[in-house]
Amino acid sequence: MAKNVTKKKILVADSEEDFAKALHARLKSNGYEVVIAADGVEAFVKAKKEKPDLVIYAVRISKRCDLNLLRDLRSSARTRTIPVLILTSVPEQAEEAVRSGAASYLMKPYEAGPFLNMVRDILP
Repeated sequence: MAKNVTKKKILVADSEEDFAKALHARLKSNGYEVVIAADGVEAFVKAKKEKPDLVIYAVRISKRCDLNLLRDLRSSARTRTIPVLILTSVPEQAEEAVRSGAASYLMKPYEAGPFLNMVRDILP
């Protein structure tokens, strides 16, 4: 008898559409269900509605590290246990993200293999 396997759901939050589509394709081709959000506000709404198994949040370079999504997820009872993987090219953002409750981070640019291994390691 076949075992009923539920796909893990991943929410990708990235304002850069091409990058989000690339992540969507990579994750989907590896058996994950993927939901995309264009910004942190949309991602928070979708996280509460969709209850993903993982949020991947691409933090953009800016004058200040925008970790509002991470803080919002951690402050809501409905989303506080969802692990968050931060993608960034700024070491200080990565460190701040972990201090703010991210499960882990990956420095950009990164390769597909380490990225997928990290996703697998984080997922419950």
